[in-house]
Amino acid sequence: MSADAERKAQRRALLEQLLREQGAGGGKVSAIPPAPRDRPLPLSFGQQRLWFIQQLQPSSAAYNLHWSVHLSGQLDAQALQSAIDAMLKRHESLRTRFESIDGRPHQVIDDDLQVTVEFEEFAGNTNSDLQVAGHEFVNQAFDLAIGPLVRVLVVRLAEQHNILIMVLHHIISDGWSMGVFFRELSALYAEFHGGPAANLPELPLQYADYSVWQTEGLEKPRLRSQLEYWQQSLKGAPTLLALPADRPRPPVQTVNGQRYSCVIKDPALERLEAFAAAHDVTLFMVLLAVFKLLLARWSGTEDIVVGTPIAGRQRRELEGLIGFFVNTLALRAQVSVDLTGRELLERVKAASVGAFSNQDLPFEKIVDELQPERQLSHSPVTQVLFSLNSQSGSKDQLELADLDARFVRVDNSVTIFDLVADITKGASEIVLRLTYNTDLFDSETIERLSVQYRRVLSSLVEHPDRRLDEIELLTAADERQLLQDWNATSAEYART
Repeated sequence: MSADAERKAQRRALLEQLLREQGAGGGKVSAIPPAPRDRPLPLSFGQQRLWFIQQLQPSSAAYNLHWSVHLSGQLDAQALQSAIDAMLKRHESLRTRFESIDGRPHQVIDDDLQVTVEFEEFAGNTNSDLQVAGHEFVNQAFDLAIGPLVRVLVVRLAEQHNILIMVLHHIISDGWSMGVFFRELSALYAEFHGGPAANLPELPLQYADYSVWQTEGLEKPRLRSQLEYWQQSLKGAPTLLALPADRPRPPVQTVNGQRYSCVIKDPALERLEAFAAAHDVTLFMVLLAVFKLLLARWSGTEDIVVGTPIAGRQRRELEGLIGFFVNTLALRAQVSVDLTGRELLERVKAASVGAFSNQDLPFEKIVDELQPERQLSHSPVTQVLFSLNSQSGSKDQLELADLDARFVRVDNSVTIFDLVADITKGASEIVLRLTYNTDLFDSETIERLSVQYRRVLSSLVEHPDRRLDEIELLTAADERQLLQDWNATSAEYART
């Protein structure tokens, strides 16, 4: 057996072991039972956090998820409406709103909720006008108690050119959910457009069944052991990663954001993957290690906690549901300057393996148990997020019969973190996207961060045994600006 095949076999064995241990006390994984609908339905732990935030900021659109698709061809408006109706009938989460009963929120599932597809004629002339129109629709706040928490708009550009904009509140959906949404909407649209029956598989359960199961299952031995792991892992962790900002942190956290993107061509993707395999780590661990090193150098601290999102769907019966399952793992590592690159990779690997092996416990429950000092100025536990995603495949595409569908960007310019590094792995390259809070950072600062990230990544691959404090962050241009341009203080004065 080759070394690569052996590593895959070991990972597969570990996954199978983790799945066997999902049930209480190990053994066979027990099914999530259907929850009775004759009593108030609780929110999942993730939903509880979003509901609480929305009560504090009812006019905020920070948790609005949106997708915009350019449709070329003759749109069948009735087929689209019928497909949306069928989606709402199929998924209870799309018909859910959140009422407060005796001061506590509960899910309310409406049987006959309607979401009417809105149509607007495009009144502008430029792409900027279109961005403004889309921005306004995307950033309308939802009322969680009244609902619906889904909006659909078709902007008519021309006879056979439309922009389809879909907005859902995060409390009923996540990124994985939209892959489900697109696949099923495509099949239903084709059926109502005169094509074959969608024949969607019957759903084994609904999101409310999951939320009841989650909130009632925290006393299981496995989850108690996971709580002990997180309490130990995050004990004494800093509550704030103080990156050098361009402006003072506002007393109340803002969500004004912007995104900067760049392509990482050097080192090449193939070389990065080969480097990861040679050091028995994943590509995610390599890219995260570089990010942590950069954060340590920028902040001047060695104790770095970075969050990473995970799908939160370890169980097969959850894969086809629409709902808020995504979880956040807090990855902590000591980035000491006397470490080598190889030793940093080992630390990041250990932290990642530990975190992913204890991923069942909701992040919100961990925060409740840790009880960090709450501040209105920043998020608890971690203010920086990192993720690695594969390029969207066919499962994430909207394919409407007789139409050419192409995703377009409508920027809602919000972020709930100080800094988010999102790396997308394509077929032959990777793209780094940095979303940042514009009340803290200027675009030039983030661009400099991206340049240094690529520089450190290349240095790590070239010299993994070099000490971290020997890795140069500054480019020649940076050094010239610091040592020469900013020190050029001489001036001519008028002679008298």
